[in-house]
Amino acid sequence: RALAMSASSSSSSSSSSAAPISWIPFDEEAHLEEIMELVGADLSEPYSTFTYRHFLQSWPDLCILATSGGKVVAVAISKVEDGQRGYIAMLAVRRSHRNAGIGIEAIERTIRTMRDTYHCDEVVLEAEASNAPALGLYNKLGFLREDRLVRYYLNGADALRLSLRLS
Repeated sequence: RALAMSASSSSSSSSSSAAPISWIPFDEEAHLEEIMELVGADLSEPYSTFTYRHFLQSWPDLCILATSGGKVVAVAISKVEDGQRGYIAMLAVRRSHRNAGIGIEAIERTIRTMRDTYHCDEVVLEAEASNAPALGLYNKLGFLREDRLVRYYLNGADALRLSLRLS
C-alpha cells in the first residue's frame, strides 16, 4: 500500500553527501531495524514487523539497500504476485540523500531483477495522489496511471495505481 532487485554491490557518488553510495545485499538481522525506521519516517502507512519479515524473507533479492557512511539511506521493498507481476511495496530515501538519483536507481534495480530473475511482464504499485516527487520519479521511469483509489490509505489520502509493462 505504500510507494514504493538483485542487490549487487556497486558504488556511485551522491551529490547530497560526501560519502559514496554502496548497494548491498539485504541481511535481515543487520538491517531490519534501520529499514523499519527509514520507512516509518517516510511513508504514511504503518507496517508491522510481520509485514516487513513477510516481504524480506520471501523475496530477499527484491529488497534493495543503499548505504552511505555505514547507514541505510534508501530501501526499495518489493514482491512478485501471480507469477509474473512485480509489486513495489515500499520506497524510502533519507531526506539527506534525496534528489541524487538514489530512488530511481533503486527502482531500476528492482525492475531489472523482476524482469531478469522472475520474468515479470508488468510492475505495479500505489503512490499517494498528493506525492508529486514520487509520482514524478515513477513517471520518469515510464509508469502509467491506471486508477485512483479513493481514501486508500489509513490517513484518508487517495492513491494512484501505477503500472509499467515490461514486455
